[in-house]
Amino acid sequence: MTTNPRRETGALAAFIALFFLLQAALSFRHNLNWDEYLFLSHVYSYVDGRLADPFQTFHVHLLAWLTALPGSEADQLVAGRLFMMLCEAGSLYCLYRMAREFVSAENALFAVAAWCAAGYALVHGASFRADPLAGFLSMAALAVLMCGRRGWPQAAASGVLAAVGLLVTVKCVFFLPVFLGAFAWRWRRSESKAAVLRHFAIAGVVMLVVYAMLWALHAKSIAPPPHAAVPVAVSPLRSDTSAFHKVILSQSLFPRADYILRWAIMSALPLALFATGAWRAARRDAGVAAAVLLFVAPLLTLAIYRNAFPYYFPFILLPVALTAALGVEALRDRLLRLVVLIAMALPPLAVIPAAWREDQAAQRAVARAAHELFPSPVRYIDRGSMLPSFSKSGFFMSTWGVEGYLDAHQPVLSQAIAREQPPLLILNSPLLWDAVAPTDEPGSRRLLPSDAEALRLNYIEQWGPIWVAGKKLTAEAGRFAVAIGGTYTLECRGARQIDYAQVPCGGTTNLAPGPHGWAGGRATLRWGDHLPTLAGSPPAEPIFYGF
Repeated sequence: MTTNPRRETGALAAFIALFFLLQAALSFRHNLNWDEYLFLSHVYSYVDGRLADPFQTFHVHLLAWLTALPGSEADQLVAGRLFMMLCEAGSLYCLYRMAREFVSAENALFAVAAWCAAGYALVHGASFRADPLAGFLSMAALAVLMCGRRGWPQAAASGVLAAVGLLVTVKCVFFLPVFLGAFAWRWRRSESKAAVLRHFAIAGVVMLVVYAMLWALHAKSIAPPPHAAVPVAVSPLRSDTSAFHKVILSQSLFPRADYILRWAIMSALPLALFATGAWRAARRDAGVAAAVLLFVAPLLTLAIYRNAFPYYFPFILLPVALTAALGVEALRDRLLRLVVLIAMALPPLAVIPAAWREDQAAQRAVARAAHELFPSPVRYIDRGSMLPSFSKSGFFMSTWGVEGYLDAHQPVLSQAIAREQPPLLILNSPLLWDAVAPTDEPGSRRLLPSDAEALRLNYIEQWGPIWVAGKKLTAEAGRFAVAIGGTYTLECRGARQIDYAQVPCGGTTNLAPGPHGWAGGRATLRWGDHLPTLAGSPPAEPIFYGF
């Protein structure tokens, strides 16, 4: 039994359209990852003249317009996700164009559908990170080289696209085998080998020159502030090898085996098409086999890449998905192809309820409360730049960041408090909650004792996870120390004595960092001149979900 070819094309188009419709809905709803906040915070830092590190921050030039959009920072992140959806659509068009070099239009569309159905693509394929943008730039560079005319403008354009992609994220080096595959394909098909060699050589030289020039301009355009937390790299290739060692060499094979296994289960049918396509390509002539198998090579990075979190899989699968176009050729019966397409749609649809429950409500509530308390930006401590328009103190508390912090044994937060005086603390990490309210839970990671003590002694609860600089003073006369200077409101009844001066309860006093005298009974000193009382209860839901 067969179906009409037009119906199959319509079904494929409907599948892809449904994918984008559902992804757009999730963009407005699904929880914002701390890495997405960090990505936007780099843009704000650049716009405000606070950006300290040029390494993998070139996106600030391409996305500065986001900071001018109306609405909250969460709204801007949603707009950023929609922009990444456009990048994703561009990547998939490039995938389609490259697949057309090997197969029919219907089979090329099947490759796009297979990518959409593969594991984490629906929820994380357009997350606001470097991956969708760099994926588009790399795929566009490949498509121009592989499908376009062999002229110097096309070669130069490909070099520029590849250079910008590498500036956005160094992960683009994982696409190098794919560029070699594109070269092998054009070499096989062309009668003029010299022309192909010249075409790719121009692209390579342009890429290196443009990369060096744009790196220099980018590094010059940022002015690191005093006491920058991250030193400016002195080389576009970064002189130290610690980052490479951490993400490639620091763990055993398949460092993210849990995510890989989950992805493999959710992607069983697409993976079967990929494997079938690679096997069929290997049985063709050497030129086709070399080209297609090199397109699959980036998948091998899952064996060694430490940061293979869910958002990485859609990025690295972009060139790999081309093999699905060859794999589906083995299915001659159109009704069977339609059944496979419908079956591929089921796993992505199954994850929607869970992703829908993990919403942005708590994040928006906490950010709204912080902006109400501090209409003008202040410095703050949190897990990962949840207030991108504010200046963050401390370090990025990702798994990598925490490991580096603990390995270094340097009290980062206590030093940041003394140096930068952040009056705001957002407890959006178990690490931070444990510091202010220690538990005896075994096996949990903790801040260094001096950092935990600095948070516990210098901040008090304001509203749920939002804490501000302050002190709970005892009834006994004596002395207390303030780590964060500024205006404090005295909360009590009657009056108290601070530094031998009478201060009425409800009044304010200016305190410099350091020790101060105290007498008169219990009271609370809260940073700020009568911070507003926030309406409503703090959210009971988690601020962040998942990895």
